[in-house]
Amino acid sequence: MTVKTKLPDNVIEALALTMVGVVEARAAQPVFRPAPGKGYPFTRARDFDQMPTPSAERMKKLANPDRHREEVELAALQWIGKQLYAAGGTDLMLQALYAAIELKPKYEGQMLSICDARWDGIGDWCS
Repeated sequence: MTVKTKLPDNVIEALALTMVGVVEARAAQPVFRPAPGKGYPFTRARDFDQMPTPSAERMKKLANPDRHREEVELAALQWIGKQLYAAGGTDLMLQALYAAIELKPKYEGQMLSICDARWDGIGDWCS
């Protein structure tokens, strides 16, 4: 017998905000992109030593507090998934996920991907 559980609005909002937090933290992380067709900007170790010193702004980006933020958000997302499963199983997890996507439809694909990976192994959730 399946028990229908009404999701509290704050759970859906927390789920949506947590997933958006992960997306934004990932977007804020610096990405190394070599010049098209040139690969890495150095070919030998001595070339690396001769590279100019990065600017203060670049060094600030490399310190990257957003990496820690992403890890915290992902842990929270997993905790929410476990609580949802305990309250109503996979059906409740899906219901909450799609309700959260309705709040932030701009991030639908990313939210589905993030939850699929982070909730893998919770109950019978399988990515």
